[in-house]
Parts: sequence; C-alpha cells; structure tokens
Amino acid sequence: MAKAKPYRTIETEGAKRTLAIVDYDSQFTGGIERKVEDFNKAHPDKAYRVETHKATDLESLAQLNADKVIHTGGQGDPVPGTAPGSLYICHSHQFKAEQEGGKVERLADYQKGTGYMDVKEDDPVIGKQGQTSIEKYHTLAVTEAPKNAKVIATSKQTLENGEETEIAEAIRYVDGSISVQGHPGGDTPSSIIDNYLDIDQEYKEAA
Repeated sequence: MAKAKPYRTIETEGAKRTLAIVDYDSQFTGGIERKVEDFNKAHPDKAYRVETHKATDLESLAQLNADKVIHTGGQGDPVPGTAPGSLYICHSHQFKAEQEGGKVERLADYQKGTGYMDVKEDDPVIGKQGQTSIEKYHTLAVTEAPKNAKVIATSKQTLENGEETEIAEAIRYVDGSISVQGHPGGDTPSSIIDNYLDIDQEYKEAA
C-alpha cells in the first residue's frame, strides 16, 4: 500500500523523527501542531517533522510511516488498521475504547471548556497522580474501559438517564497506546502532548 500524502507538512531543521497527525476535521488540529512546534523549539535534539493527514484521505493506518501518531478528536469513522504507541484524543479516545470492547454512553450535559480529571497514578504521558485540568468538548464518554486496558484517569459525570457514574478520562493500552477524553491541544494548559513526544517508545510503524 502506497504511503499517504499529508495535506500539510511542517518541516523542522535537524528533525530525525516524524509525527503523523490523523485529523478527523478537528478544530484543535492547529493547536496540536503548535504544541509540537513549541516542543521542537524547546527540544531541538528530539525534534519532529510533522505530517498532518485528513482521516478521509487514508484507506489504512498502514499508509503512515511515522515514529509517533496522534489521532485528533472530531467526526467520522475511525481509519482502519492499528498504530501501536499512538495518542488518541476525545472522539478518537471513544472509538479506540469501543474497538477494544469498551462501552461509550451519552452524558446528560455537553461538556465545554475547562474541566478536570483525577489521575489515579503517576503516568509518563498523562502526568502526576492527583486532580488536573483539561479542556473538554464532548457529549459522549467511555463508561466501561476494555478489559485489556488500564484506566489512568477518571471523573464523575451524569449520564443522559440521570445516573451518576465514573467515566474513563484516560486509558493506557497493551500496545503502548494511550487515550485521553480531553483536548491537550486546547487553550487549557496541559503537558500531555509534550510528555508524549518526549518519551522513547519501541513502536515505530503503523501496521
């Protein structure tokens, strides 16, 4: 299968690694790109070349050849295939959970703006244990995580039927991928993208 052509590329002098962003028509894609550019300036020895792809232009994740992959929030069906070691955000967090056998339900209210999540334990990407702020824009939430995954962060929410429950705000998977309900590429300060870019991973190519 031929390698996919990105609709936008951000070149960085001296970059030895590539980050692929799979864009599900998200309003936060530009914010993610800016986060990466800021990371590159702060860590030139770990800099990334950025290739941003429209999800609708991809037949399979196997078309990507990147050291790391970020799946944005947004709309549309998930791109077929797997990309071990990915970071999944918002809508992508939800469909990743469903693909792996989890459950997604509708909330009573639309979550908008700065919210919170309770980080259950220290995680190299999500951050230190304790309550932390993150930007949220969603009406659906993961209410049951897949059996082969570990919930890293939660929050208390009310479902459409009025039932109060604990939702999964961040999940870590056995393939090295991690997902987060909120938007670390939004205006609310978050170190999640920086942490993700900074850590070393053994997963390289999508498959």
